[in-house]
Amino acid sequence: MEEKLREEMKKIIETKNPEEILDIIKKRISESEIEIEFGTGKLLTVKEVIGVTHPVINRLLDYGNITKDLNSNTRVKEILKQIVQLKDSTDKTSLENLVHLTNELVDKVKDTVVDFTLKKRVLEAEDDLRPAVIPASVGRDEIPNIYLRGESYNRDDRMMLAYKLLRSIPVGRNISIFFEGDFHNYLKMLLRRKLNKTELTSKDIKSSEWELSQPYVTLTRLLVWLRNELWDEMLRDNIVELMRSSSGVIYFDSYVHSFPQLNRFVEIWLEKEGNKVILGGMLDSIMNFSNKSYGIGKKAVEGKIELLYSKLNFLTMRLIEGSNVEWESVRRIFDSIIDIIETLRKQGQEVKANLYFISQLARADFRGSAEYTA
Repeated sequence: MEEKLREEMKKIIETKNPEEILDIIKKRISESEIEIEFGTGKLLTVKEVIGVTHPVINRLLDYGNITKDLNSNTRVKEILKQIVQLKDSTDKTSLENLVHLTNELVDKVKDTVVDFTLKKRVLEAEDDLRPAVIPASVGRDEIPNIYLRGESYNRDDRMMLAYKLLRSIPVGRNISIFFEGDFHNYLKMLLRRKLNKTELTSKDIKSSEWELSQPYVTLTRLLVWLRNELWDEMLRDNIVELMRSSSGVIYFDSYVHSFPQLNRFVEIWLEKEGNKVILGGMLDSIMNFSNKSYGIGKKAVEGKIELLYSKLNFLTMRLIEGSNVEWESVRRIFDSIIDIIETLRKQGQEVKANLYFISQLARADFRGSAEYTA
């Protein structure tokens, strides 16, 4: 498992172009006397050498201590000094050495990020958790009383939790999702085949930044997108049953949300053509209204749109967990939409909302397969 962790960690780290790194070094050296080491205001920063493609993990990395670790490495110090000495060289041998040194530096930085994160935050932690294992978690030495009596996490537990986080599928800048079971592996394979990547943007799944700011709205949009765009391939590959039996975890900002098996949600909201149209129509109507409202009112409605999506998040959470519509949430969504319309009207602006989805929700078919045969 330790080797698997390292491989997954390496997959999400991109190395920058060596020529760009050399250009940064030349510029910094020419501007002023500067310390030849890593750090802000110094020769280089870690993020100028590598980039992390998984946004959730990128926010969890301890760049400060990674920088200190690099600066305490004798070989890294020597590489930086030699690069500075050779930066203006023109002869073939020196240029070849410069390229070799820069590539070695990139490898050293990448290895340090991987080794420091896994060693200090996963493998050598005591019997508690760290953010690299579960976002927002803290160690016992920081807040001891948040752990229950007898609660403990051994090395294998931590490695498995960290592996799920590393394998999770990023959707936007703040959220990633992990599906339990074989469905997750299939989905990553399908995304590579169709999109040539496994990190999804709002454009990829026909979503918006508003939607991707809420965990259950994001999960719902992803599932609706799969139903609309990739369903035929999933049926052909006999994968829908795997999807139905899959539960999972949503990593959102500094929080973790678990969702139950998707069996009833898939049956009611994805497999039923009419219900699928209703659900997608609701998401699209609210997204279009929000985009138009923000385009007109900007800061005057920004907070109100965020509130609207927090209410939509509660509704979609209920749909994922039980598949039935919670009408109190629908009422609150309606109230938020009216509030945004009134706010803009007072400013002399007009925006229209398509509320047809509310009557459509009332006509949705909530019968499961067992109820058909009863």
